Amino acid sequence: VQGAFSRSDDGGATNNGITTGLPTPLNQNFDFYSPWIMDPVNSNKLYVGGIPTLYTSINKGDTWTALGTPNGTGTIKAIAVAPSNTSIIYAIKEDAVSKSVNGGTSFTNITGSLPVGSATPVMLTISNTDPLKVWVVFSGYSATDKVFKSIDGGTTWTNISAGLPNLPINEIVYVNGSATDDIYIGADIGVYTTANTSSSW
Repeated sequence: VQGAFSRSDDGGATNNGITTGLPTPLNQNFDFYSPWIMDPVNSNKLYVGGIPTLYTSINKGDTWTALGTPNGTGTIKAIAVAPSNTSIIYAIKEDAVSKSVNGGTSFTNITGSLPVGSATPVMLTISNTDPLKVWVVFSGYSATDKVFKSIDGGTTWTNISAGLPNLPINEIVYVNGSATDDIYIGADIGVYTTANTSSSW
């Protein structure tokens, strides 16, 4: 909560704060719910958002250093690191989606045709075998703006929202190892799934 991260090295019996190197005071700089993720290949490496600039740790959170600042307004709402190429990182702010190809050192705006004027991007997921396949979900009640897919790393986007109810979408998960790019999304009401072999949810 608000950047007050901690780590347990003994199965949860004790916890130690891991905030050295992060901006202070934490409760004034970080979002109340700040996203942080573990690198999918290196368990010692962490990334944290909730502030405008992406931060990383290479020692399980003992110390943190600043990386690049993704495009867009406000703070980083979501982060995803490609399992098949961890130099590729995607990040979401309230009105933009960005991509880094150098481990987060710098970012390029890949928002393109995404409907950030009518809906808010909140989460994304990446294929575990192809870093150019990425999906973004949107919150809000714009009836046709729920889920978008790119197969070229964000150069172009395809709307795959048809058939979904007009509800905020909050979460998306890619099924690792899926030959048909199966994804699951979580809405305010219900969980939905589709694949590249399906024309419906």
